[in-house]
Amino acid sequence: HTTKSWKLTTLLCTVGCAACDLGFALFAPFLPIVAKHRHLTTEATGILFAMPMIAMLLTTPLVPRLIRRVGVKTCFLAAMLLQMACFLTFSQLHRLSTALAFWGAGLAIRATQGVASAVLETAAMTIVLRAAPSSISASVVGWMEAGRAFGALSGPPVGGVLYTHGGFSLPFLVAGAIASSLFVPLACLLPSDIALDCDRPASIHTMLRLPPVLARVVIVLVVMIAISFLDPTLQPHLHDPPYRLDSAQVGLLFAILIGGYVVGSLLAGPFSARLGALPLLYIGIQLAALGYLFIGPAPFLPEWLVPHTTASAAAALAVLGVGSGFSYTPSNDLSLKRASRRGISVDQASAALSAIVNISFCAGAALGPLLSGFLVGRLGFEWATACLGLAIAALPVALLPCLAPSCRPGRRRRIRKGGGALLEGHLGEQCCTPALTSSSSASVPPAGAGVAVEE
Repeated sequence: HTTKSWKLTTLLCTVGCAACDLGFALFAPFLPIVAKHRHLTTEATGILFAMPMIAMLLTTPLVPRLIRRVGVKTCFLAAMLLQMACFLTFSQLHRLSTALAFWGAGLAIRATQGVASAVLETAAMTIVLRAAPSSISASVVGWMEAGRAFGALSGPPVGGVLYTHGGFSLPFLVAGAIASSLFVPLACLLPSDIALDCDRPASIHTMLRLPPVLARVVIVLVVMIAISFLDPTLQPHLHDPPYRLDSAQVGLLFAILIGGYVVGSLLAGPFSARLGALPLLYIGIQLAALGYLFIGPAPFLPEWLVPHTTASAAAALAVLGVGSGFSYTPSNDLSLKRASRRGISVDQASAALSAIVNISFCAGAALGPLLSGFLVGRLGFEWATACLGLAIAALPVALLPCLAPSCRPGRRRRIRKGGGALLEGHLGEQCCTPALTSSSSASVPPAGAGVAVEE
């Protein structure tokens, strides 16, 4: 694709995902209140919140096969339509009279939203990775993550304002209208030549055999645990002395966390190109660990270093957000580099890698609150966050064997074909055959057919 083409494709996919994530998070400020008025238990409400992640976990492993069968653009647009239908259906949920009907219908709609999100986000990342040059994959992943984070950040305040002024239906009708207004431009402007045309697309199992991909699973899992760990516990911690913050002020601090993540994701691409993916990854992990040590703050830190003030908590959340953004994005670049050295092109790897990331994303988002409740209930907030911070700080030691080889440049080699032009590559990387690429029609000569390798 041309520069203009891949930039437009990236923008369209980012805006589409951000709009759906906005609609996905609209209900957070008011659904617990509505559920309480319907006499639903807190456990039943919690299941409503958790159901999309469960559906995404179950659906995502199947998405690469679906993409190969019907095409990645078709999957993306169909998922957008399904999200629109969910928004419009949810807007009428309040008309159900009984608590059981309300809960059952809400559960079904939320599960459908999870399925649609699994397909939409995997397809969007596949499209973007295939459209953009491989040299800037870290940047485009950062842009996608920033867009998704912005949508998720905007959802709760927008939903709260719309619910206050228009009741239960208005937030979902607005979300459906936004998604509907984007559907026609997406259908018309997304390129039609983005079907997976490689003969041997990589499977999830194949990609998981690559050490950097396993490391990416751990990194995405830890990043999402770090972000969602604070969901059920930060508000009670900051409500107590010496902070004494109300719900609105705590919500603003959460916005600082997500805002830091957006900034980190946007800067990860340029910083990765200048510093290298692996150094930036390790910097991001240590920043995230530092944020967790300071948010408590850790009991072993002196108070003159980390005072118990709102400004200190805000700074810790900002550092945690930036560190999480720095950690999330570079691991994708390292995974694609190692896949390339195994002869797996971006076209082949994109669908499976996107699915793996979504699975890790959902698992981390689900595990974070569970781990938080377990640790805080037994250790208290300060020791729980300190333990998580120390565990995150030790993560590079465990990941080094998986990630360091992916940054090691191969030796240059030159292949001379029967006295013709020299072809250059890296030792340890497989040359692409016509079965592995979509744009080559030349055949690879058999061994001994006048091919000389010069190192």
